[in-house]
Amino acid sequence: MEAVGSNESGWPVNPTEKAVEKTVEEAQLWALHPTCPDPGDCFQPLTDFLTLALTKLVERYLKVLGRGVDVRYWRNITQRILSAPQSGIQVIPAQAGAGKSTWIQAFLMALCKFQEKYPEEAQALGGVLLVIQKVETLNEFQTKIRQELGKEAAAQMVPLQSLTPSGKALGLCPNPAVTDYTQCTDRCAYAGECPLKALEGTSRGAYILGVTQARFYALRQNGLLDQLLMREREEDPPVPRRWIIFDEKPELFQIDALSTGILNGLSNRFESLVTQKRLSDQKACRIQSSLGVHIGKPLQELRRSTVIPIPGQPPKDELAGLCTLSPQGGERKDYIKFRVGLQSRQDLMNGELRSCFQVMDRLYGGEECLFCKACGFHVITVQDGIQELRGRQTLIFDATAPVDGDYQRQTSMQMLPSQALRNTQQVTFHIYLSKQLNVSKNGMKRHGMIHGLCALIEEMLEEYPQPTFLCVYKEYSGFFAQHLSATARQYIQFMPGQDPPKTPYFGGTNGSSDFRQCRNVILLGYPRLNPEVYLERTYAAWGESGFREELQQVQERMRHQRKPWADGLRSLPSVAEYEARHLAARMEQEIYRCALRNAQVSGPIHVFLLHPPEPMWKLLNDRFPGCQVEYIEEVPLCMLSHLGSDRTYKGKKTALSSMQEFLANWDGTSVKISQLRQQLNISSSAWKELQAQERFRGMLLHCRAELVGRGKNAMLRRRADDQKQIPA
Repeated sequence: MEAVGSNESGWPVNPTEKAVEKTVEEAQLWALHPTCPDPGDCFQPLTDFLTLALTKLVERYLKVLGRGVDVRYWRNITQRILSAPQSGIQVIPAQAGAGKSTWIQAFLMALCKFQEKYPEEAQALGGVLLVIQKVETLNEFQTKIRQELGKEAAAQMVPLQSLTPSGKALGLCPNPAVTDYTQCTDRCAYAGECPLKALEGTSRGAYILGVTQARFYALRQNGLLDQLLMREREEDPPVPRRWIIFDEKPELFQIDALSTGILNGLSNRFESLVTQKRLSDQKACRIQSSLGVHIGKPLQELRRSTVIPIPGQPPKDELAGLCTLSPQGGERKDYIKFRVGLQSRQDLMNGELRSCFQVMDRLYGGEECLFCKACGFHVITVQDGIQELRGRQTLIFDATAPVDGDYQRQTSMQMLPSQALRNTQQVTFHIYLSKQLNVSKNGMKRHGMIHGLCALIEEMLEEYPQPTFLCVYKEYSGFFAQHLSATARQYIQFMPGQDPPKTPYFGGTNGSSDFRQCRNVILLGYPRLNPEVYLERTYAAWGESGFREELQQVQERMRHQRKPWADGLRSLPSVAEYEARHLAARMEQEIYRCALRNAQVSGPIHVFLLHPPEPMWKLLNDRFPGCQVEYIEEVPLCMLSHLGSDRTYKGKKTALSSMQEFLANWDGTSVKISQLRQQLNISSSAWKELQAQERFRGMLLHCRAELVGRGKNAMLRRRADDQKQIPA
């Protein structure tokens, strides 16, 4: 077998196609008695022989499960995963629809088969923790194993869960009166024979343990991840699970925050514990007082000190920067005494209190921490969100990883190859450039905007009458479902199981394949986060890769400006870049809800974006090589009728609405401007302002009209190159 080299990142180059001989018989392979890793020791690489055996099994099940799956690509990925020489994080940026779920299913089936045929060798691999977004997907994985390999193989996997409709359908709750997890109690008549309770008991020894992301994060926040990461054995000590698989991007960073609002919430929580008779009033009073003295008071001192002094004027707030407390003095000792005492009462601890202690420990330790005043003063610290997975091989499947800011500048992750992007040459982007079509959350509130967007959607579907994925902000999903015409609604794919109907909305389609028949994608909005959240995430992802220095430099520069922080947090170039990358990744995810998910796509795909932020659009465009782009500079007339009509000033129609009404009924006959102004009661100054308006120029363009001549000879006429009017 060929020697394994190394790539630029220091990770090994997986065996070549030539090295992995397809003619090697399994019996010959195992006759060589390969060395297995010791699961009780630190991470040990697999031998080439184990890599080959498992790769062959995965490839076999890929061919059984996947139609249209690129087996060659996934063989390469499998080899790279199994031949890893060290623990760490590997990111698989497989395109949406490329077969991620199929590969995970094949990998689980391969391990189950391996466990069946070679139990001793399989035990040496430690096992798998599978972290999935939806319980339904976990149950589907186990069901498929049962169908293909039988009940014994399926028993190797435990999908840990509370009650869901999916589990209920599989018989995991025998109580016919219970339909929701909130109804589950220890007093249930079926508690003694409850399959869900049985899952809890068998999960720690399961060879393949499946959990939801929500359960994973809850255990992480409470320091209980070992329940998932260690696999118990009957007679031997527990061993670490070798592989941790995330089917979607996990929270790579744990951000702890401290603010006055959080302290107030904690104080209220202790009041509620008194009401519940879980805490005496005197004890609650002492804790609340200590919170104020040992945490609240130092926090307010930092708040007062983070200002820019201006001679002869009140100081101005520093919008963001780094701050710390002096590690010396009795205050620190008193705080530690208070913290240790409260931590001894685990019944009083919760995630927010742990976060407060994390921040205060670092501040009193002399560490500089990030502060922000964009939405109230708060201080944050950052931890590696998956540091507890060290010593294991972590696999993250994320189609948008190459553009997502969280993966940039990260030297601790290995980015595996992505496929050659499929079908992107069939995509046509229709980009509306006008600022009048700004579909930010504030832009959507403009007078006539959402009704104008309804008209624009109708026009789009009239030109491209095919199944359409229309994605909007959640608060408007019901509006568009109700106000579009019956003709348009027959093309819109609505959210499944919603009554009354709702269109898809940002944040509501994660992981969904329900729209893969759509050939139009209309995205009305940009799912931005709050500016301070972008600051925190930039600091978390890039803090140790140059952003701390950038923040300090900008912080110092702002102290010498007349109007510091005039551009808000976008004064920090890295924050602006992170925002653009976040939006590009989110928009790409929504675009791939459509027929692009399918292995084979015939015919064009149309994507409509309204006034996209330029940095985001550049990143997004690069993700679709070979695509066509149509730029539309003018506001469509169908929208102008809503944005410009029925507007009045001091009880009279505006010049724009008067001209719109005239053009809508104009037969193309030339008319002098002086006569037109008199007819519509438009003053000379109003006419001059009207000509400068982009919407007015759009009206003229749409109606194939033009203004010619000057002064008394000025007139409105049909354009000479086209005597036909476009129907409104």
